[in-house]
Amino acid sequence: HPGHMAQVGFNSGPRNAKVWGRAKSYVKKLPQDIMVLRDEDILAAMSLLWRAACIVMPDDIIGPISSKLAQECLPSMTTRNVTEVTGWSIEDDAGVVYQFPEARFIPPEGYLTQDYVA
Repeated sequence: HPGHMAQVGFNSGPRNAKVWGRAKSYVKKLPQDIMVLRDEDILAAMSLLWRAACIVMPDDIIGPISSKLAQECLPSMTTRNVTEVTGWSIEDDAGVVYQFPEARFIPPEGYLTQDYVA
Protein backbone atom coordinates (compact mmCIF):
# COMPACT_ATOMS: atom_id res chain seq x y z
CA HIS A 1 0.00 0.00 0.00
CA PRO A 2 1.30 3.47 -0.79
CA GLY A 3 1.49 5.99 2.04
CA HIS A 4 1.72 5.42 5.76
CA MET A 5 -0.67 4.39 8.51
CA ALA A 6 0.13 4.22 12.22
CA GLN A 7 -2.01 3.02 15.08
CA VAL A 8 -1.79 5.05 18.28
CA GLY A 9 -2.92 4.10 21.75
CA PHE A 10 -4.28 0.74 22.79
CA ASN A 11 -4.41 -2.26 20.48
CA SER A 12 -6.63 -5.30 20.81
CA GLY A 13 -4.71 -7.26 18.17
CA PRO A 14 -5.92 -9.03 15.03
CA ARG A 15 -9.05 -11.19 15.01
CA ASN A 16 -7.05 -14.39 15.28
CA ALA A 17 -4.64 -13.27 18.04
CA LYS A 18 -6.40 -11.08 20.59
CA VAL A 19 -4.13 -9.02 22.83
CA TRP A 20 -4.58 -5.86 24.88
CA GLY A 21 -1.75 -3.37 25.12
CA ARG A 22 -0.27 -0.24 23.67
CA ALA A 23 0.37 -0.31 19.93
CA LYS A 24 3.91 -0.20 18.59
CA SER A 25 3.84 3.00 16.56
CA TYR A 26 7.44 3.14 15.33
CA VAL A 27 9.22 0.91 12.83
CA LYS A 28 12.48 2.88 12.80
CA LYS A 29 14.82 2.92 15.77
CA LEU A 30 14.60 6.40 17.24
CA PRO A 31 16.04 7.90 20.42
CA GLN A 32 13.63 7.65 23.37
CA ASP A 33 13.36 11.44 23.78
CA ILE A 34 12.32 11.86 20.13
CA MET A 35 9.64 9.16 20.46
CA VAL A 36 8.30 10.83 23.62
CA LEU A 37 8.14 14.25 21.92
CA ARG A 38 6.41 12.83 18.85
CA ASP A 39 3.95 10.86 20.97
CA GLU A 40 3.13 13.94 23.04
CA ASP A 41 2.45 15.86 19.81
CA ILE A 42 0.26 13.06 18.47
CA LEU A 43 -1.70 12.79 21.72
CA ALA A 44 -2.24 16.56 21.78
CA ALA A 45 -3.39 16.63 18.15
CA MET A 46 -5.74 13.68 18.63
CA SER A 47 -7.10 15.30 21.81
CA LEU A 48 -7.73 18.57 19.99
CA LEU A 49 -9.56 16.71 17.21
CA TRP A 50 -11.68 14.77 19.75
CA ARG A 51 -12.57 17.98 21.63
CA ALA A 52 -13.56 19.66 18.36
CA ALA A 53 -15.75 16.66 17.48
CA CYS A 54 -17.41 16.81 20.92
CA ILE A 55 -18.26 20.48 20.35
CA VAL A 56 -19.31 20.31 16.70
CA MET A 57 -21.09 16.95 16.46
CA PRO A 58 -24.72 16.69 17.55
CA ASP A 59 -25.21 15.13 20.97
CA ASP A 60 -27.23 12.34 19.30
CA ILE A 61 -23.97 11.19 17.71
CA ILE A 62 -21.24 12.01 20.24
CA GLY A 63 -23.34 11.31 23.36
CA PRO A 64 -23.66 7.53 22.86
CA ILE A 65 -19.94 7.25 22.07
CA SER A 66 -18.93 9.14 25.20
CA SER A 67 -21.43 7.19 27.31
CA LYS A 68 -20.18 3.82 26.06
CA LEU A 69 -16.55 4.77 26.69
CA ALA A 70 -17.42 5.77 30.26
CA GLN A 71 -19.62 2.70 30.80
CA GLU A 72 -16.86 0.33 29.69
CA CYS A 73 -14.24 2.19 31.80
CA LEU A 74 -11.89 2.33 28.83
CA PRO A 75 -8.63 4.17 29.48
CA SER A 76 -7.68 7.38 27.77
CA MET A 77 -5.23 7.15 24.90
CA THR A 78 -1.60 6.72 25.89
CA THR A 79 1.40 5.26 24.09
CA ARG A 80 4.29 2.96 24.91
CA ASN A 81 6.42 6.08 25.43
CA VAL A 82 3.86 8.29 27.20
CA THR A 83 2.06 6.03 29.66
CA GLU A 84 0.56 8.64 31.96
CA VAL A 85 -1.08 11.79 30.75
CA THR A 86 -2.28 14.74 32.76
CA GLY A 87 -3.50 17.33 30.31
CA TRP A 88 -1.84 18.39 27.10
CA SER A 89 -0.47 21.42 25.28
CA ILE A 90 -0.22 22.67 21.74
CA GLU A 91 2.24 25.18 20.25
CA ASP A 92 1.27 27.49 17.39
CA ASP A 93 3.54 28.68 14.56
CA ALA A 94 4.57 31.76 16.56
CA GLY A 95 5.82 29.55 19.40
CA VAL A 96 2.96 30.33 21.78
CA VAL A 97 2.17 27.27 23.91
CA TYR A 98 -1.44 26.70 24.93
CA GLN A 99 -1.74 24.52 28.03
CA PHE A 100 -4.75 22.36 28.87
CA PRO A 101 -3.68 20.80 32.19
CA GLU A 102 -7.17 19.71 33.24
CA ALA A 103 -8.28 18.33 29.87
CA ARG A 104 -9.29 14.70 29.74
CA PHE A 105 -7.74 12.70 27.03
CA ILE A 106 -9.53 10.81 24.34
CA PRO A 107 -10.79 7.35 23.36
CA PRO A 108 -8.10 4.69 23.74
CA GLU A 109 -7.29 4.08 20.07
CA GLY A 110 -6.63 6.18 17.00
CA TYR A 111 -5.10 6.02 13.53
CA LEU A 112 -2.91 8.48 11.68
CA THR A 113 -2.46 8.34 7.93
CA GLN A 114 -0.42 10.15 5.33
CA ASP A 115 -1.08 9.57 1.63
CA TYR A 116 -2.41 6.12 2.55
CA VAL A 117 -4.37 4.14 -0.04
CA ALA A 118 -5.89 0.78 0.85
